[in-house]
Amino acid sequence: MFTREYVRMCRKSKDLQVNWRPESGDWWYVGARDLICPIIYQEVGGKLQWSDIEHQYNLPRDIDLYGIVWLPRIDQLQGMIMENTTAKYDELIEGFLYFMKTLSDPAIQNPAQLWLGYYMYATQQKNWKEGRWVKETESVIEQ
Repeated sequence: MFTREYVRMCRKSKDLQVNWRPESGDWWYVGARDLICPIIYQEVGGKLQWSDIEHQYNLPRDIDLYGIVWLPRIDQLQGMIMENTTAKYDELIEGFLYFMKTLSDPAIQNPAQLWLGYYMYATQQKNWKEGRWVKETESVIEQ
């Protein structure tokens, strides 16, 4: 599900990363260790700690230090689209299919990458082109 290209797309989506509120079960990429893993949440001595299999992190302080990138799941991307637009579920799917057939980069075949592309297009009018997010002029669903 999470490819290197998806990690790069997520990393370059600054708004997505800035607005991330870590939750147990989220997936992240730890650049300093070149590792993709789920987040494990725990409360220790009244303080929140986030960890992967081997290390504990103090978020958000350690995000830049360790090169941490949030990798949203498809259901999270769908939920964020619906929160940030007036789309109902059937409109979400219809808009996604239109985006996938006519507007997305044909080289992108991974479902997570397609949904991230649609999220960026629907909420920020940006499309993934030549390794970066580029502002577009029209949206596929009403804002």
